[in-house]
Amino acid sequence: MNVIKKQIPEGVQYLSEWEEFDSLPKHEHYILAKEICGCGATEAFIRSHTPVIIAMPRKHLLYNKYSQHIGDNVFLYRFLNQKQYFSDKKPTEEEIKEFDRLLLDYVHSGGNKILMTFDSLDKATWLLQNEGLNPNQFQVVVDEFQQIIGDAPFKAAIEHQFYQALKRFDSVVYLSATPFLQAYLEMTDQFKGLNMIQLQWPDKSISNADVNVIKLTKSIKDKCCEIIAKFKNGEMPYVFDGDSRIESKEAVFFLNDVRTIIKIVQNAKLKPEEVNILCAPRKENHDRIESLNKFKKDGESRFVRGNIPGKGEPHKMFTFCTSTVYIGADFYSESAYSYIFANPNIDSLTIDVGTDIQQIIGRQRNEHNPFRMKADLYYYLKKPMVTEGEIEDSIRTKRDETRKHIENLQNAVHKDCLMKSLEAMIEKGHKDQYCCLSDDGKGNLTVVENPLIAIAEKRAWDIANTIYSGDLSLIKALQNSVNIVRDVDTTDPDVRRLFNEWSKDGQFKRQAMMYCELREKMPQLFEPCTFIPKYFHDYYDALGREGMESLQWRNDYIREALAPTPQDLIPHDKIVEELKTAFHEGEEYPKDQIKKVLTDIYLRLNIKGKPSACDIQRYFTIQEASKRINGRKTATIRILSHWQKQMTLFRHIADVKKPAENTDIDSVLRMIKVGTAYGLKNKITKLRTIKDLQDFNKNKATFQSLLGMEFSIIGILPGVSYILLLLPSILIKLRI
Repeated sequence: MNVIKKQIPEGVQYLSEWEEFDSLPKHEHYILAKEICGCGATEAFIRSHTPVIIAMPRKHLLYNKYSQHIGDNVFLYRFLNQKQYFSDKKPTEEEIKEFDRLLLDYVHSGGNKILMTFDSLDKATWLLQNEGLNPNQFQVVVDEFQQIIGDAPFKAAIEHQFYQALKRFDSVVYLSATPFLQAYLEMTDQFKGLNMIQLQWPDKSISNADVNVIKLTKSIKDKCCEIIAKFKNGEMPYVFDGDSRIESKEAVFFLNDVRTIIKIVQNAKLKPEEVNILCAPRKENHDRIESLNKFKKDGESRFVRGNIPGKGEPHKMFTFCTSTVYIGADFYSESAYSYIFANPNIDSLTIDVGTDIQQIIGRQRNEHNPFRMKADLYYYLKKPMVTEGEIEDSIRTKRDETRKHIENLQNAVHKDCLMKSLEAMIEKGHKDQYCCLSDDGKGNLTVVENPLIAIAEKRAWDIANTIYSGDLSLIKALQNSVNIVRDVDTTDPDVRRLFNEWSKDGQFKRQAMMYCELREKMPQLFEPCTFIPKYFHDYYDALGREGMESLQWRNDYIREALAPTPQDLIPHDKIVEELKTAFHEGEEYPKDQIKKVLTDIYLRLNIKGKPSACDIQRYFTIQEASKRINGRKTATIRILSHWQKQMTLFRHIADVKKPAENTDIDSVLRMIKVGTAYGLKNKITKLRTIKDLQDFNKNKATFQSLLGMEFSIIGILPGVSYILLLLPSILIKLRI
């Protein structure tokens, strides 16, 4: 990607004031990285002399922009009135005809500023062409273009058709203030190789927001209810202007989970006149909000899905805003304070703090609001998840499945029947594939791969693992875009003091020594210190203070010391002997007891790592079960044999795509000895008739090689073929 930097002169606040704006490219596809929110880029395109179609990902964003230009000859496609526009009902045929008629009338009358959603561009393009109009008279401006990737998992067909429509235009501007990671753009055919014009603003034009970064120790619902209670009790954020104290009169919660919003409204006992719920106009959201009216009497005010207040319109004290609304929309509150909630363990609440925080805080556009550039970010860390190798394997598997579906459709005898099945599969989501429907504009559907879904999945994994893996990684991701004010979700002054002390730098040695002091000398304060990463607990449990000190308080030495012993270095024979003494054939033991015995054995034999109870199946033949012990249902393991007889068998080494069979060595021996598989019985009989020892040994070696090729047995240790290791005992039992 070729980055072209353009310097914005001193004194320019909005792009419409920039003399070079009209000289930006007109007949190419390029990215315009405006770098900051509120610089009026969309406004500059609307006010320019160039005919433009401005495509946006959200209806709220479009209407918000359109409402600022009533009377300016700006056209909003598929809009009749506000109620119809935000209805979740499918438009009637009459309404669709009216949408199209109004668009064509507007263009024929000389109108050249059109606003529409991403999913409308394809239809509008064909409409103009069928009318004999050239769509290329317009420059397409794709506002908030990063959502093309962000929305791909749940809008695969829409994003694909949008891309196909964009390719029909000579001039396309991809516009965003988000510092979207270039690596992901390079992964797409749509963006790789494009020029990126990056605007460079004077330092004084850029002011970073002040963000309190607070790790949650309670539920999001409880924290929101706590904030609401404080506002109602007069404990709201405030600033001083000279001697005057200015208080926030409005709290805006950026919370992308309507279910949780409903619970908060119920638990906080909010009234309809107190709360504005901004979310997508979907039926499920309407039903959830309507549930708040269950016990409303006739004549009482009711909860409804709200709208963003325009300039000068009144604001309610509490506003809940989902991502459907906050991407690119403008708020003009006099004193709103922003509260942002991130939970990477729930997809809808995962926020890329390196990009989304600027979007969210940039929504407050009223320069007279003293809290415009202030916010609290509440977050959880990511719980353990799949490894990078596992997510990459998953993506490869889904791409393979996608190709199979496409090939099956191409080669199908009854394409219509298969297409119906594929449509139903795609409608359910992309759990197993990346298929999406593609329309050629004439109503003919086919299935194609949308690679944006895979990129979105990888990006989601990267966000969780690079940003939410720990407190310091979160801070690092934030520090380039905001001024960070760290905090902890507690009012205990001692815990807050410890949090500040812990967080002042990332020096492992200092934190490890502080951990030992807290745990050993201040246990009453240690428990509330939830900001301490889990690995410190693991280090201390395994090594104690003395062990960490002997390893020079170095994280790399400690990790190496605690790394599990490789399987090939574990003394399995010694473990077996100790297990035979502890557990008897035919007896049943609780899993907890087995784990404790294995842990003690590991300690005595100086084996690094933590065994689990099920590790015993490496050595014994077992059967998992459960029974009631002291009135409680307890997981158990029965020792069937002190010999490990269980294994999995692939019938042919070249046919491993078929599922492996669970079996045991005795069954394999019987199959070889008396069965007819691969003619082995005849080969063994022939081998036994050879009298000459030298000839016998030569043929025996050939037979061993044959046996190793025909069978692949795994199971004693996962993932390793053991048939050649078992051959001596097999051949002895066969007496050859």
